[in-house]
Parts: sequence; C-alpha cells; structure tokens
Amino acid sequence: MQNSLFQTSKFANRLLIYLIAVTSFGLVIMLVIVFQFTKGIIQDDVVAHLASVAQSTVNQIETYVLERKKNVTSLANAPDVIEAFEKYIAGFDRGMDSPAYMAADRKFRQYLTYYNEQFGYQDLYLISKQGDIVFTVAKKDDFGENLKTDKYRNSELALVFEKTTKRLKTVVSRFRYYHPSQGPAVFIATPTYKKGAFIGVVAFQIRAQELYQLSQDYTGLGETGEVVLAAKQGGIVQFVAPLRHDPGAAFQRTVKLDSLLASPIQNAVQGKSGFGTALDYQGTEIIAVWRYLPILRWGMVAKINSSEAYASLEILWILSLITCGITLIGIVIVAIFLSRTITAPILKLIRVTREVARGNLNISADVERTDEIGELSRAFDQMVKDLEANRQKLEQQTRKIEMENRLKTGQTGLSNILRGEQEVETLAQKVMNYLADFLGFQVGELYLLDSDVLMRVADYASKSSDRQPTHYKMGEGLVGQVAFEKRPIFFSQLPEEHFSMTINTGIGEFKPQSVLGLPLLYDSQLIGVLVLGNPGEFTDDEIAFLVQANESIAIAIHSSQSRRQMQQLLEFQKNNRA
Repeated sequence: MQNSLFQTSKFANRLLIYLIAVTSFGLVIMLVIVFQFTKGIIQDDVVAHLASVAQSTVNQIETYVLERKKNVTSLANAPDVIEAFEKYIAGFDRGMDSPAYMAADRKFRQYLTYYNEQFGYQDLYLISKQGDIVFTVAKKDDFGENLKTDKYRNSELALVFEKTTKRLKTVVSRFRYYHPSQGPAVFIATPTYKKGAFIGVVAFQIRAQELYQLSQDYTGLGETGEVVLAAKQGGIVQFVAPLRHDPGAAFQRTVKLDSLLASPIQNAVQGKSGFGTALDYQGTEIIAVWRYLPILRWGMVAKINSSEAYASLEILWILSLITCGITLIGIVIVAIFLSRTITAPILKLIRVTREVARGNLNISADVERTDEIGELSRAFDQMVKDLEANRQKLEQQTRKIEMENRLKTGQTGLSNILRGEQEVETLAQKVMNYLADFLGFQVGELYLLDSDVLMRVADYASKSSDRQPTHYKMGEGLVGQVAFEKRPIFFSQLPEEHFSMTINTGIGEFKPQSVLGLPLLYDSQLIGVLVLGNPGEFTDDEIAFLVQANESIAIAIHSSQSRRQMQQLLEFQKNNRA
C-alpha cells in the first residue's frame, strides 16, 4: 500500500511538472507569435497613417507657396504697379520727403496696401534695380535702405533680390530670421518690366503664422504626435516652426547633423525620404515618416511616440500575462489532486493548449466534470475566450485605424481635386462628383453666397423642378437655416414630403430619407452651403470626414473667387486706362 501511494505521488508530481512545462511553453510561444505579429500590423498601420499626414502637409505647403508665387507674378505685370514703380523711383531719387514722392505715395499707397491686406501678406516691397527699397506697406526699419550697400545687404531679402535680378524669374527665399520684422520671414520676389526693360523687383513677405498653421493640424496624431519642420544651417538642423510640445522651438531649438537624436529630421533636411523608428529631439523613441520640401528647402517629419502607438499592444500583453499566470496557478492547484483516472482529460487539455499555441482560439476543452479537472477545463476555456476577445478588440482597433487612413486618403484625394486654378462652377462640380464617388451618397447640391442670397452652382443626381428652388435667402429652408446658424444640420428617417430634393436615377426618381446640411466657412465667414442626401443613414465617419473637408472646400472656393475678383479688377483697370 505504501508503495502504491508512493507511485501515485511520484506520478502526480511528474504530471504536475509536465503540465506546467507543456502549458507554459505553449502559452509563451503563442504570446510571442501574437505579440510580434500584432506589433508588425500596428507599425504598418501607424506608418501608413503618418505617411498620409506627411503627404497631406507637403501638398498644403506646396500649394500655398505656389499660389503666392502666382499672385506676385500677376501683380508685377499689372499696369498700375508698373506706373507706381516709375513714380516711386522718380520720387525716391529726389528724396522721400520730395513732392514727387509724396504725390506718388498718395496715389498708389492705398491700392498697394489693399492688395497686400486682401491676400494676407505681412508686407509688400517695391525695389529698384539699383537695390533701393522705394516702397513698403509696413514702413519698417528697412524702408529706404539699399540692399546692395546698406546694413541689410546680407539679409534674406537682399539675397532673394539678388537672385531675382540675376535669374529674372520668380524666386522664393529661405525661411530665416529677419531683423526689421523681429521674427522669421520668407520672401517671394519677381521681376517687373516696362516695354521689355527690367525696372525693378516686387517682393512679398509671407506671414510666418500662416505657414505654421499648415503643420499644426494634429488630427489623428493622438496625444504625442506632431509635425516637425526644420532647415539645414551649415552643420546643424534648425527648427523653423513651433512644436506641439515646445511652442518656442522656432529658430531656438537646433540639432547637430551627426547627433544620435532626431535622425529623421536630419535625413529630411538632407533631401531624403523614409520611415522607421528612432529617437526624437527629446530622446523619446518614436515612429516617424520624413519628407523633403524642395520649394522651401525644408525637412518635415510626421511622428508619434512608440509608447502611444503600441499602447494597445502593451495592454494585450499585460492581460495575456495575467491570464496565463492565472491559468498556470489553476493548473498547479488542480494537478495536486490528479490521479490515474484523470490522465485522459489532462491529455485532452494538453492537445487543446497546443492548438491555442498554434493560434487556434476557436477551440475549447469541454470536459464535462464537476471536480477540479472540470474547473481547470472551464478556466482554460475562459482564458481562450479572453484571448479571443482581446484579438477581436485588436481587430476592431485595426479597423478603426484603417477607417482613419481611408478618411485621410479621402482628404488627400480632395486636396488633389482642389489644387490648381479653376473656375468656381467647375471646382464646385468637381467637389460634388468627388464626394459622391468617395462617400457614395445619392444626391447633393452646393450653394454659394452671393449678396445675401444662396445660389445653387453644382449638384449631383438632383432633379430640378418648378417646385424646387435654385436659390434661398438667409434662414429660408434647410439651406438658408444652415447658412444662418453656420453649423451642420442633420435630418433622418423623415417622410418623403419633408424633402424637396429628388434623386434622379434615369429610370425613375425618389426622395432621400436622410439629409445633411454643412456650412462652408472661411475664417468664420460664410462661403456657401453643402447639402447631401441619402436613402439610408450617414455614418459618423462620413459626417466627421465632411466636417473636416468643408474647411478645405471653403478655402479652395474662396481662392477661386479671389482670383476671379483679381482678374475682374485688372480688367476693369485695363478698360479704364484704355
């Protein structure tokens, strides 16, 4: 009897050791595989999202600078500017207090100041071909100075003037500190001619804050993500814009090119593009995507802290460890009471554990017992369910990231549609067609504000009728109410008779059950109203996309309207002169 008890004890001990070893090994292998696989998926999604943010920022900055270059070129060729140049130069040669200069200033200052303010520049310069600053709107310390001989001959304005006179084409300066403005500045300069003869240079100073705003949209970048802009200055990298976590970084924070910190921005300012993990300027591990902006000779990095990017992975890892620890404790407790009669259930549990280690989470032990072995089986099944629940939660998070990436892709596609010089009506129709294709709505109309009246300028699959107005006053109907309140209005699941919009399919027509009205605002100024209809419900993601997109649409339409106004102004001046 003693020998039997000894053998039983010895077998139970061996079984306990075997169970712990096999189960631990299987769980560790499973956790390592799941951890590495999940980490790869998360990193790929984060990189894709950062790449989308980086490309969107690059597109916005390039579009902004190119628009400003076109504005400068247009002004330099305006007859009034050529005449102003001649008058100011003639007056400047006689002295800035001379009657000739004061007469020129009275005649042209209001026009030049209006143009400067209309397009949001910080300052406007008229510079003679000899280098004299004969006119500025702001009249700072550089007014009246000669850019070839006086104290600002080494300034960025002097450099861009020199390049323009040599190349005789529009030139964009580097973004550097400019003493008369007491801050960083970037200049766009273009030559001016009269009857084919070069007479001087028109230069605009862009507001630094407008460039900063293009990099300070942190949508989708969590709590730690940001966009970094910097330029190469000799052997250092100089940050040129405020940072999310260091607002005073512009022209104050620097990094050496051979430093172990901030390698992504070092690569970017040297004309390289890429992605990966690295240490940022604060020594924090990050996931980053970097690009080079040749138009301003800047480097740009879109980044997010690795700890935030992998936060869900860490939670999964901790929960898995806790679950595994509880499971192992349960196995030890149950194994103490094992006997020869429970060998088969234990072997079954081992087989299930190996299946789980291979990644099969749709499995359970299903041992129908009421003793400790049954409890072990149920605990194990619960562990598998928890792992499956965690996996499903991770998949949901992955799908959410994919949706965010899709919306970013939509924003990029919309930016491409909005880019370039287009007539207002053409631009509006392209916006309607793109939104219909990307979001899949069934009917839509776009109204623009014209002298307190909202006029329909574009539509998609909308059937016009005598009962359906093509214009609304402020506060009239859904369109007028959205314009009056300057906020989105959404209706759903209403009878057909409540909507005047009709979807035309070509073989019939019907009315939407859901309608969304969005105001198009530019600097809180109403530009127009976008109305979309669907036979079904709008999703939260679709509404969020439209709310984000309406600012870009409003900016593009405002720019198109401004170009039309400028062309009309130039034609009016030309006709008056004729």
